[in-house]
Amino acid sequence: MSDHASCLVAKLSNFAELTEDDQRLLARLEEDTRSYPANHTVFRGGEGVDNLYVVKRGWLFSSSALEDGRRQVMMIHNPGDIIGLPHLPFRRSLHDLSTSTPVELCPFPKDSLDTILSRSPRLTALLFAFSMVEQAVLFDRLQAIGRMRARERVCHLLLSLRSRLRLTNDVEKGFSMPLNQTVIGDALGLTNVSVSRVMTGLEQEGVLTRGSSWLWIHSPEELSQHVEFEERYAHLDTSWFPSETSAST
Repeated sequence: MSDHASCLVAKLSNFAELTEDDQRLLARLEEDTRSYPANHTVFRGGEGVDNLYVVKRGWLFSSSALEDGRRQVMMIHNPGDIIGLPHLPFRRSLHDLSTSTPVELCPFPKDSLDTILSRSPRLTALLFAFSMVEQAVLFDRLQAIGRMRARERVCHLLLSLRSRLRLTNDVEKGFSMPLNQTVIGDALGLTNVSVSRVMTGLEQEGVLTRGSSWLWIHSPEELSQHVEFEERYAHLDTSWFPSETSAST
């Protein structure tokens, strides 16, 4: 694919072959682009939901907050993600959406999915399946929060981020890691002090190397065994997908 190719197409192409018509349908979701600065709230929970978003560039996260200010980060979003699928059945957003870095988002109305649903059953199945993978990843993190120690939780999250980024980037020599310790802590039910202590310990042990905004896990396969990490993105069963010939003309 070219340098200007869609991150969404690149990500979904890892799981199933996309026809030219599929790629054109996805491209329509990225016709409009809006830029937002770092540390910006795109929308808040409870606001009306008219659009979904394709992430073109940058990192964001969805979160919810208690009245006393405590926050839970639910999802972390990277280029190629579609933000808002969990909101589809509802008229109001479930979570806040905030930026960690400068971002470019491609908003599209909910009813834009109608063309995909009617013209490409296979692409519809792919979007549905990827949404279910995201749900499984969230379940894995909930298990980590409920049953693992701080060190294991942090390692599990780092492996999950690495797994996601491999869909659209070469991460063998490290990967972008712009999340601050507070966001990581809010994703794992830890304080930023605990996250800092764990990250420093992992670096001293030679498990990882950190730069100003990147991270390199030296032995991800070995680390995966220690924290029982399951590579969800590498094992998508597409045997039940409709055939291309079943699409309506």
